[in-house]
Amino acid sequence: MDFIIRAVNNDPEEIDAVKVFLYEQIMNEYGIGPTPKFHYDIEGMAEYYLDSPKGNFYIALDGDKIIATAAIRAYDVDYELFEGENLIPEDMDSIFFGTTLFADKRKILIKDLSKNTDCFGQLINYVDTPHEIIVWERKLDGRSAFTKELKKKIRCIEYKAAPVRDRNFAFSIFDQAWNGKKERALEMCEEIKYEEEAYQIMGAMIWKAIDKLNRGGGAKAKKTLKLFAKADMDMKYSNLDAWKILEAALIQI
Repeated sequence: MDFIIRAVNNDPEEIDAVKVFLYEQIMNEYGIGPTPKFHYDIEGMAEYYLDSPKGNFYIALDGDKIIATAAIRAYDVDYELFEGENLIPEDMDSIFFGTTLFADKRKILIKDLSKNTDCFGQLINYVDTPHEIIVWERKLDGRSAFTKELKKKIRCIEYKAAPVRDRNFAFSIFDQAWNGKKERALEMCEEIKYEEEAYQIMGAMIWKAIDKLNRGGGAKAKKTLKLFAKADMDMKYSNLDAWKILEAALIQI
């Protein structure tokens, strides 16, 4: 068989043809059609793959027929973000046990799942997920029997908010970076890095990022929250300097 492998052209008609092929494969494999909350990268193919300097999307062609695809995605180090209160119980299997066409293991961040009682009540059934999943809650009722049982089965990390003085200063650093004044944000980090813990400052900035998202911050707020989620994981599990990690996240806002 003679076939050609090439990058997808950033052409609406060709992109639509690739989408049709991908959704056919997803239907055959998983029995579901286009679902934006899961397939946002397919819907935004140009943004996630074609316009990204570190991403691309390839197709294998037998004549004019697409027979296979492969993708390089610059965002694979980030977490897929789901708003917990928008999920339905039927979504839980796909999130915790489903795979993508491009990877066996996924990194997923679910925010405020406890606001969705139908889904949160099922969480204990998914502790054996093969994926790396963070369920991010602002506040959890530690007195409930369900939460106590859940903590026995999952790793639970609690971050206490920084004192008001530190938190307000952290908010100011965040605002400088958010408004494009990255150099000033880094200067402010220098002012406190030898007196304050980067972990506390990061916790305050995460709160600020969530607040931005809740206030309609859109794609920029989602991107920032993903950056901070990765930075938070790097602080816990890498040997890199915590302040360097925080500063690197600020630069990318």
